[in-house]
Amino acid sequence: MMTLIIGSLSNGLLLVLCISALILGFGASYFVWQLALKNKSSKIISEAEAEAEVIRKEKILQAKERFLQLKTEHEKVINEKNSRIGQTENRIAQKEQTLSQKIEEAQRKKNEAEAIRGNLTSQLELVDKKSEELARLHRQQVEQLEAISGFFS
Repeated sequence: MMTLIIGSLSNGLLLVLCISALILGFGASYFVWQLALKNKSSKIISEAEAEAEVIRKEKILQAKERFLQLKTEHEKVINEKNSRIGQTENRIAQKEQTLSQKIEEAQRKKNEAEAIRGNLTSQLELVDKKSEELARLHRQQVEQLEAISGFFS
């Protein structure tokens, strides 16, 4: 039967049918090939996007770890500096306290010296008065003796 159909058709029509079948076959294979390429490219793109996301997350994690490391190092440096500052402040406070004690001691000694000076000054004034009184009494005695001696002479 096939031969009958083929025999009844003319050679030109047969040629057109063969070329049409070839063109349809090539067109269908091109369409299937394009669809396969599109599916494959979509798959490659989605795999690349997934890999890029994984890499991005790894980089973010690395950046966070580095940040935490730097923050820890910075806090360690700051704590060391604060410790040194605290020690220096303590030494300065001790020196200030020692100086304050020395100043108070010097002031106390100065006050004692002034009190002693005042006491000695008053004692010297008293001695000067006594000395003047003694000199006055001595003159009186000498005058009395001279008067007595002039009496008897």
